[in-house]
Amino acid sequence: MNTYSKIPAIIILLITSTLILTSCKKKPTLPVVTTTSVTAITQTTATSGGNVTGDGGAEVTSRGVCWNTSENPTTSNSKTSDGKGTGSFTSNLTSLTPGTKYYVRAYAKNEAGTGYGNQVSFTSGEIVLATVSTTSVTSITGTTAVSGGNITSDGGGQITARGVCWGPDANPTISNDKTNDGTGTGSFTSNITGLNPQTAYHVRAYATNSAGTAYGSDEPFSTVGGSPDAETYAASYVAVSTATLNGYVFANHSSTDVTFEYGTTESYGQTIAADPAIIPDGFASVIANVTGLNPGTTYHYRVKAINSIGESYGEDVTFTTNPTIVLTIEDATSWTPENHNLSIVPDATAKLYASQSSFENNLPDFTATSDANGTVEFNVPVQEQYFLVVEKADLSNIKDDYVIGGVFNDQSEIDSWPTQAGAQVGGLKYYDFNSDGLVNSMDQIGHDIIYVYENQTTTKTITIGN
Repeated sequence: MNTYSKIPAIIILLITSTLILTSCKKKPTLPVVTTTSVTAITQTTATSGGNVTGDGGAEVTSRGVCWNTSENPTTSNSKTSDGKGTGSFTSNLTSLTPGTKYYVRAYAKNEAGTGYGNQVSFTSGEIVLATVSTTSVTSITGTTAVSGGNITSDGGGQITARGVCWGPDANPTISNDKTNDGTGTGSFTSNITGLNPQTAYHVRAYATNSAGTAYGSDEPFSTVGGSPDAETYAASYVAVSTATLNGYVFANHSSTDVTFEYGTTESYGQTIAADPAIIPDGFASVIANVTGLNPGTTYHYRVKAINSIGESYGEDVTFTTNPTIVLTIEDATSWTPENHNLSIVPDATAKLYASQSSFENNLPDFTATSDANGTVEFNVPVQEQYFLVVEKADLSNIKDDYVIGGVFNDQSEIDSWPTQAGAQVGGLKYYDFNSDGLVNSMDQIGHDIIYVYENQTTTKTITIGN
């Protein structure tokens, strides 16, 4: 037998030996694993694990625990993935439902399949009341205060409501007055409103979950407050028919309503709201703009402040509205070349006529006498114009039906005045009423004209002579 004839026989022998060895190798089996008891149980989490003591003749490619509310859970249920290989491992179970019984088994996978450990069971923790503390009360006024709380534990359940509750007795509950300040854990601030001044209260923070409502510590406090204080200040912007009333009010930590009382006597009789009309707390200057007053009239007024504790009045203050017309009477006969200042005329009679008819019939509608200062005041109804005649003895503001406008002090005044025949220094000026630049018969109207405007005082100097 030659060498080449032996080669096929050797190859056949090798193939046969390989097949024999392969057919004798053992197939892998499921891994062997045990389940660790469950510890660190809360409402939503727990800790377990396992120990892979045999790989079944093949690599353990994954391991962990699986759990369910039914017995014999598998990896198709909730599970963890905690590495691979043999040995012990720890597993953290999450997203549990509080107060629920669960079954747990460790598992290990190799190419043969999934092996499970022994089954253990446990019950997740029940939801309990939250843990909440009450914040000290601050910013206390007569009707408001600020508190709050801090929720450090939700008790295993969602915080669905939180805030503070308060009342006159210790340990108030959410059946008393309360705030609603959101959800969840953490700190919060609560604004307490609707309180009564000078009143004792108790407040507690609260937090509500499915287990019920938990409360923080009881915090007593008392609101401040008292009757308001009011001061009346002098009136301003006094005119013929209007004035501004002024005052100052301390609300004394309680919402205070403010008005002014006014009238022609200390009985007042009329009321007007102040601006501002309500002072929630603290100090405020207040005013009131009064209209429809009578000219030349003395009025009394005071500020009035009322809150839930009491009321207060400022002192009585008076003011006098301005007259409609103020005239100053001067004597043209007192002029001298050395002294151009005309003397005032007391006890002169001033007559006002409201119409041409009353003037023509010499029936004055209003008459007044100048005082020691030569002043005449009229408090007459507002109309466009009045006719005026002023007289004393043989002196008058009318001469030859011309209206006297003063005395010419020098030639320059003559030159600047409308052309007036016979004008001379020291002589009487006459008004050019039709404004044609000439003083002539067209200006002989026999009376002066006083114009009166709404809520304004008309002032004029009247010269009388002969």
